[in-house]
Amino acid sequence: MNTDRNYCDYAMEETLGIITEEVDFSGDSFGWGGFIPTPLSTELNKRGIIHMDDMFGTWSKDPEHTENPDDIPLLIHKAMDEYRGGRTGPFSDEELDALGSSLFKLGNKKLGEDTIVFNMTSGHDCPSRDHCDCKDHCYAVADEKLWKTPLAYRRRQTVFWDTLNAKEFVDRMPIPRFFRFSEAGDFRTQKDVDKMAEIALLLRLEHGIWTYGYTNQAQFDFSELEQNATVNGHGFLVSNRVVIKAKPKTTDDICPGNCRYCDWCKESTGRTIVFPERKR
Repeated sequence: MNTDRNYCDYAMEETLGIITEEVDFSGDSFGWGGFIPTPLSTELNKRGIIHMDDMFGTWSKDPEHTENPDDIPLLIHKAMDEYRGGRTGPFSDEELDALGSSLFKLGNKKLGEDTIVFNMTSGHDCPSRDHCDCKDHCYAVADEKLWKTPLAYRRRQTVFWDTLNAKEFVDRMPIPRFFRFSEAGDFRTQKDVDKMAEIALLLRLEHGIWTYGYTNQAQFDFSELEQNATVNGHGFLVSNRVVIKAKPKTTDDICPGNCRYCDWCKESTGRTIVFPERKR
């Protein structure tokens, strides 16, 4: 990493990553209030994302943008991408100070703003990628292929995860109502599961925060993690079981698609939750 890059560089990177991740190629929009620096606006425009100048500060996909986003260079990410590609070892104290809490993502339009999201791995590096029941239509991989910024961001999250112990991790986290693990990726080892169990315990005891997430790794022992978190197993029961169906039945507990008004995945009830198959 170039150590002369300041906090503003990182803030702009992460803001760009959040906006590009939220505005998917189907044309969905994302509200972002406040001042938008010209360099950030320029980079978003290169990606075919335009500011609508409405009262909500909406950014939307430009319907006239026809270039392939994968062919458009994002100069602001070039140094970070090159750096991450050959990285070994943990972040230094200086790097951690520069990152601050930027690797904890505060919600999105589906989750709401009361949930912190953190990924131990990216979709591309997911240990469950080859056997996951949604491997052919994975949102995480699709985002990483389309935008590139989420892949670099999530790989920095992996280094961050491997650098800190459970207490250090919690001490750097903003305080939400919920903590969701693995929006992308999955547990790699039992050590990851045990570390998440420590984090869930600390979050509950110190801050009253409940932890939840998803996994395809049926071979691991989740008994300690389940005491302070809801673990949703893809195709197998832990706290709950989640499955993907192309044609759900009317009698199924079908995910409503809005976590702001639903707690099924946050509550340990032994429920089978059905996600309708959605290709990205």
